[in-house]
Amino acid sequence: MNSTNQAQKRLKLLQIHFAVDIALFDCCVGVQCFAYACY
Repeated sequence: MNSTNQAQKRLKLLQIHFAVDIALFDCCVGVQCFAYACY
């Protein structure tokens, strides 16, 4: 039971990390597109 709880925590952290990575990537791409459009 304890190991399952640990695995779930790890999975949740992984999901958060993945979501943050995607958000940052989207932000960077959005900024580049915006700068390109303005330029």
